[in-house]
Amino acid sequence: MNERELAEGVVRKLDEGLESLPAGTLYRLRLARDAALSRAHLGTASPSDSLDAPRLLGRRLLIPVFGLMLALSLLVVWHQQSAMQPDYAEIDAQVLSDELPVTAYLDSGFEVWLHHHAAD
Repeated sequence: MNERELAEGVVRKLDEGLESLPAGTLYRLRLARDAALSRAHLGTASPSDSLDAPRLLGRRLLIPVFGLMLALSLLVVWHQQSAMQPDYAEIDAQVLSDELPVTAYLDSGFEVWLHHHAAD
């Protein structure tokens, strides 16, 4: 017995008891059947529905994608800012290990001398 034969048998058994039901009940059953059929027709998907843009770009997909993009953007910005900050320990080590005394860096004329000799 295939699926179609089974469905026809179920329909026959259900139809046998219809004569004994009151008219109001039959009317409500008809309304419920029509509503179920309309929902079933809305729920079936054709092959072209799989390419439907509103379904693919629904909130369930857009919100996580947007959150991921925001997190990655913040990570890139944070990484760039941390890379741009000077390494103060490295600068201190270079100043202290240089041949010039530390007081030379504090001299106001040193900047003029440095600018003059850097051009050469």
